[in-house]
Amino acid sequence: MYMDGSYSHGEKSHSTPPKAAIDSSVLRAMVRGELPVHELSVASIRIGTFGANTANTKLLSLRVSTADLAEGLMNVKDDEAKLTDWASFILVAADLFAFEDENADCGHRLLACIWDLAFGAPISPAAMRLADVARGRKAC
Repeated sequence: MYMDGSYSHGEKSHSTPPKAAIDSSVLRAMVRGELPVHELSVASIRIGTFGANTANTKLLSLRVSTADLAEGLMNVKDDEAKLTDWASFILVAADLFAFEDENADCGHRLLACIWDLAFGAPISPAAMRLADVARGRKAC
């Protein structure tokens, strides 16, 4: 990607990013709680009980930091409906995630807390501690 936002594919330059880049940017914003889950249609992604489905899932893999998950939790924690929707999205889309930092163990522990949230459990003090630590990029 160039500074003007265009993308180059060989000799051709395009103002629109490749589909996988759009999918990844939308997914990352959702992981961070910056976009509501219903925005999945923007990226042509369908989430169902059997996981994520895109036009080309093989090209879509999202590198997620533990801080991304923690940021998402903090952004949706005050709205119970958004929290449950977000947590459910995280669980179903998790097969697209690859943790990219040294806090991968913390990320997996945070995912375990998110599992409970997806089923309507209140946010536990442990989840809040993990999120606070992860946002500070400290070891859990």
